[in-house]
Amino acid sequence: MIQDEIVPVLERWERTSGAEFEAAKTSFIHPTRYKGAGRDSSVPLRFKGKEVPPTDMVKILGVTLDKEVRFKVHLADKAGKATKEALALRRLKGLQPKTVKQLAMSAVLPVADYASPIWYPIATQDMRRLLQQAQRITAQAVIRGFRT
Repeated sequence: MIQDEIVPVLERWERTSGAEFEAAKTSFIHPTRYKGAGRDSSVPLRFKGKEVPPTDMVKILGVTLDKEVRFKVHLADKAGKATKEALALRRLKGLQPKTVKQLAMSAVLPVADYASPIWYPIATQDMRRLLQQAQRITAQAVIRGFRT
């Protein structure tokens, strides 16, 4: 379906709109949660005369999709970045709690919550726990509390 219907439409749109797709930057996944027979996920796509092999994950507008569409990789990445921001926030000294809260709301929370309407409904407790660490460090930085 993709090869026969969607790729020709994309190539036609490229010619008429003046946009340019680069086959070298093109990637795609075969989204499936089934591991049974008949689910061959190694079939490449022909795009602009080149074969593009399927990958295990693809990044679209900052959201990392794995082929099972479970967002584990995305959450691990965002949790790591949010924790890094929270630790940097905790190292700031001499600021009023109001200022630290403002920094937290503008620097840490947007990183942690990026695309949450997409991944939150299917996030498991283990996946949410990754973000709770960043949220705990951020809260401690705002109230100048200690870990208990």
